[in-house]
Amino acid sequence: MAKNILFGNVMPSPSTPVATGNANADAAIRELQAWPMSPYVPMARPTGKEYVAAVRTAEAVGPAALLGLLDDAAVATGVSQWSDKHLASLATADRKLFKTHYEQVLAALAVRKAYLHWLIGAVCNTPAGLDRALEIVTKGTLAARLVAADSLWSNLQDSEAKRRLAHALDLRRWDGEDDRLERVYRAGVALLGNLDPAGAHDHYAELLSTRALKKPGGNVRADSLLYGLIATEQPDPRWTATVLPLLKTELDNLAIMLLAKLPADPIARAPLCEFLPKPDAKAGWWHDGAVVQLARVADRSSLPWLVAALKASWMNWPAVFEGFRRVGDPAMAHVIREWLADNGAPDRNKVGLPLIKDLERKGAAPKPSAPLLAKPAKPAPVRPVLKYKRVAAFKRPKLDTLAVQTEVYRKAFAAGGLAKYFELLAQRAVLMIPKRVDETKLEPGHTKLGGNPDLPAKTEWPRVAGEPLTFLAQIALREVAPFLPKRVLPASGLLSFFMGTDPDGSAGYCENARVIFTPIRAKLIRREVPEDFANRIYQAATVEFHAALRLPSPSNKHVTKLLKGKALASYEQDVFDDSPALPQLLGFRNHGWDAEEPATAQMLLQLTGDSQTDMEFGDMDFAAFYIAKQRLAKADFSKVWPRVGD
Repeated sequence: MAKNILFGNVMPSPSTPVATGNANADAAIRELQAWPMSPYVPMARPTGKEYVAAVRTAEAVGPAALLGLLDDAAVATGVSQWSDKHLASLATADRKLFKTHYEQVLAALAVRKAYLHWLIGAVCNTPAGLDRALEIVTKGTLAARLVAADSLWSNLQDSEAKRRLAHALDLRRWDGEDDRLERVYRAGVALLGNLDPAGAHDHYAELLSTRALKKPGGNVRADSLLYGLIATEQPDPRWTATVLPLLKTELDNLAIMLLAKLPADPIARAPLCEFLPKPDAKAGWWHDGAVVQLARVADRSSLPWLVAALKASWMNWPAVFEGFRRVGDPAMAHVIREWLADNGAPDRNKVGLPLIKDLERKGAAPKPSAPLLAKPAKPAPVRPVLKYKRVAAFKRPKLDTLAVQTEVYRKAFAAGGLAKYFELLAQRAVLMIPKRVDETKLEPGHTKLGGNPDLPAKTEWPRVAGEPLTFLAQIALREVAPFLPKRVLPASGLLSFFMGTDPDGSAGYCENARVIFTPIRAKLIRREVPEDFANRIYQAATVEFHAALRLPSPSNKHVTKLLKGKALASYEQDVFDDSPALPQLLGFRNHGWDAEEPATAQMLLQLTGDSQTDMEFGDMDFAAFYIAKQRLAKADFSKVWPRVGD
């Protein structure tokens, strides 16, 4: 059972005792074996004067003495892996056990990787040290291979040694199955590309062929190859012709990034024009990198695309202006003048006005009879209508009863020496397991997520800056009352939640929210969206309630006002448990992204992006509604605010 709970997370093996014959060096090496290193920083090794001094003392014994430390125990780095799916399958107590063990392994692995990075770098410039390092980079554990590749890339001094590493990491011999190894093979490509640019093309160009991409792991190998080439100083110019066909594949972005490293070649002009939207297209993505590359090779045939790119986004102006300069067509002076009239700014005028003069010196062009950059009028908004679509059932996580959760958390507080804070921090909440439904079969007034709201006929649809907000959820308080302590919320009535969710609207994207409280005596009807509503209607879902206990994150103001120093550290390490995320009434928000909320705030509702409602909040997975505790105590829902995040 324990093995299953821990999900294969394994601590690194203990290091072999140090015995180089130099007491000072041995003490320094033991320090390096345990030197604190956070797993959440991008650095491979620690920094600072004390660390540098320890390294200097340890390396005083020479590479030959250090090589013996690079044994099997040193490279047995353990395994650290996470799974949201696994976490959701665990009971409350087991979830805490898994998270605690995972964090311990993650921290120990960071320390071991920093030690390995130093040790490999200290010995790799000797023949025996290089042999051992190459063995690790090709046959070690996943973490050891990643560390060895990075350390060798940073520390190898001899060109022949670098060539041996590039040969050892021959991308053609990789099956591509474990894409976590991509960075290892990427380093090999970059080394060969720097040592022998022409040889790298001869060696690897075939991996970007249509036939190679269709093989198992083909796209992963191609991905690693392209990233490696982008990291080289001067890739072979022949790569231009090799990567242009990739503009028609999902590797298009990397292909454009590599083109930026290569000399401008006119053969890229037609493929780039084909990749970008047609100049008269009313929609499409004007990839800014592709616009830059087109401008580098532009001729008169490219001008319609450059003009359209300028019309599509102001961010394209530097590339487009440079393309205009390269082509030298006097007619483009009219385009620049017209664009600056609406989009002028000091930096743009500084480039654009002299460019207009330069183009006009080359000759006169007739003034266009109609604006060249006129954008088509926006079509009138189409009022959406909800259409029910079937979907697979929601896979619910394992949920303990409220009694079990209370016992587990109470024990955790006690074990952390924080028993007196249990009642002050743990808060009752109600989880909601969604199930998509055809709302035409629902009577008005029941709890649901998404769909159309049930409101009295005379209740005005909430708006901000004149724009109608999007309906997200309604909570029938009589249905949820049995799952909450008395007097936390009114015992009856309906809470209806709205938020601005139109990225192009005037109400602000996920910046404004409204909650309407409707007393139970009011007559409810199913309300269609207003005529000027142009956003989407989310699918409707009924919910199954589940009573739960929720803990605030260690950064939440509820916690930081009560706990300081060791008590706060104990809470974070021994008590706090970030439970599986579900739509939720009251309690605290998942993942702890609520440190900015004051201690006087109470989360009223949490919504999650899910397959039942098709809700989404930009790039974020969660939306939460907050209310001041004093207003909640008075059942005053007239002022709430939203917060979105992951």
